[in-house]
Amino acid sequence: MQKLTDYKSWIESKIGLRSLDDAFFYNTGGTPISLRSVEDAFKLIRRCINAEPVGYKNVRLYDFRHTMACNTIQRWTEQGIDVNANLHVLSTYLGHVKPADTYWYLSATPGMLELGCSKYEEMFGGDQDES
Repeated sequence: MQKLTDYKSWIESKIGLRSLDDAFFYNTGGTPISLRSVEDAFKLIRRCINAEPVGYKNVRLYDFRHTMACNTIQRWTEQGIDVNANLHVLSTYLGHVKPADTYWYLSATPGMLELGCSKYEEMFGGDQDES
């Protein structure tokens, strides 16, 4: 978070104060960086990061967003943090207008499904012999 705050201060010193509706990232010419530019740059570096695609030919930028959301929910669950009470925070961060759009991440990975099943069995019991 500090790096983003530092960047915001630096860019405002170069091109002036920005409103909340303005772009956040700018190129050296002071022009907002387009999504297309970021995607093109990512295509050039994705082989260098050793990320393995799952279900797609190549790792996509969107995959990082998805992974971050799933990992956040899984970490909250493992730490005993009330996911329902805090999901609005993640929803806001992801830019979802409706928190219901964020609930999808609760079951988006095998790890989350396994963790959910374990929590359910802790609360309501389960047959230890089932596999």
